[in-house]
Formats: sequence, C-alpha cells, structure tokens
Amino acid sequence: MNFNYKNIDLNCQTLKSQIVIKSLTFLIGLFFISSVTFSKSTFSGERLKHACIEYAQRIAGANAEINLVEKIEDQQFEEDGITALCTGNEKSLRGNCFIGVEFNRNGFLVKRLQIPARIKLFQDVPVAVKTLFRGTVIQSEDIKIEKKDITNYHSSDIISPEEIIGKKVRNNVPADGVIVRLSIENDKVINRGDKVKIVVESGAIKISASGEALQDGATGDMIFVKREGTQSKLQGKVAADGTVVISQN
Repeated sequence: MNFNYKNIDLNCQTLKSQIVIKSLTFLIGLFFISSVTFSKSTFSGERLKHACIEYAQRIAGANAEINLVEKIEDQQFEEDGITALCTGNEKSLRGNCFIGVEFNRNGFLVKRLQIPARIKLFQDVPVAVKTLFRGTVIQSEDIKIEKKDITNYHSSDIISPEEIIGKKVRNNVPADGVIVRLSIENDKVINRGDKVKIVVESGAIKISASGEALQDGATGDMIFVKREGTQSKLQGKVAADGTVVISQN
C-alpha cells in the first residue's frame, strides 16, 4: 500500500490552522464580551469642579467669587451613557451654600451630589462718603459708587443713586457703608387697614393670598399683616408695588 505523505502533511497543517483560527476567534469574542461588561462612565473630580464653578459663575454673575469648600472625588459608574447636570438657582447659590450635581441615565436619576461652596456676590453700589446721620438730607456729594460685597443683601435692598439723592437718612450710615433701601426714608405705599396682596415664597414656590395691613409701610419696611378670614399675624417686607412678601427660604 502506498501512502501519500504529502497529503497527510497538508491535512495536518490545515487542521492546525483551523484550531488556531478557532482559538483566535474565541479570544476575540471573550475580549469583546469583557469590554462590554466592564464599560464605565467616569467623571474626574477636577472636571466636576470646573463644571460646578462655571455653572455657579453663570448663575451668580461674572462679579461673583466662588470657592468650593471640599475636594470632589472622581465618580465612576458601571453603566455607560451617564450624563451630569449641575443644579441651583440665583436665590440658593449665594453665601454658604450647596451646588447640586445630578447624574442621570436615560432620564432617570442615578446619583446626586451636594457640593459645599462659598459664593460672594459683588456689585457697584452707592456708598457713603462720610458718616450720614439720621435725618440728614442726602446730596450727590455725600455718595460714591464702589464695588462691594452684597452677599447678605436681598436684590430689592439695592437701590440706585437717583433713588437716594434728596431723601432723608432713616438710620445712621457709617463712612464707606452701603446705602440700601432701609437706610433712607421712603414714601408710604401701604396704610394701616389697606387690603394687600400677600405672597409667601419658599424656594421656587410662591403662594398668593389676600390680606389686611396692620401697619403703615414704605418700600422695604417689615410690617405685620393678617390673611383674609384669619386673625393670625404674619410679618413680611413691603415691595415697591405694595405687595407684602413673606420669605421662608
């Protein structure tokens, strides 16, 4: 019997090639499965820090001074497709506060962080050139405009020079002190017994009700009112339009 050794060698080589190809296919498949299983969404702490500062700067304004109190750790997720969103508004992002960071996937909240921050707000405001005593009629030479820290003031407290000149000082204002609405005597916008609109503010929620003023009040004054149909006294700030605003922030 004659053996064709050449054909046997060729068959062996073909078999070896098939084994190698199958092995490579298995390894490639295993690598692909591993890659899918362990894919992650990663957010570096430095990246989150810059995002928080940029967001707060956009909300608080270019003149705001923003400092994050704590280091933000890297955030890793087993799922892919995670997106991050900063949260906070003009009222909440001031002083000692928190910048929110929400991680979402397909519209569902996965994780929320509260990043402690200190935010100082600065603005050009009227300032007393010298000490202004109670009863003094303010002249143009008594004030100057300077950039000051207004973090602890409400936006309605800040007034323009035009609203100050010619008005009497209600409370003594020290030299270089900020002149705000409560610093000067304003014309009454509410008289005792007037029917008034009461607005209760809590964060982004506002509730309106009708009521009665229990005191006279000028813009910026804190007065007592009572809601219609009750005898309970509430205290709020008089707005320029005669609304009494009660803030519960």
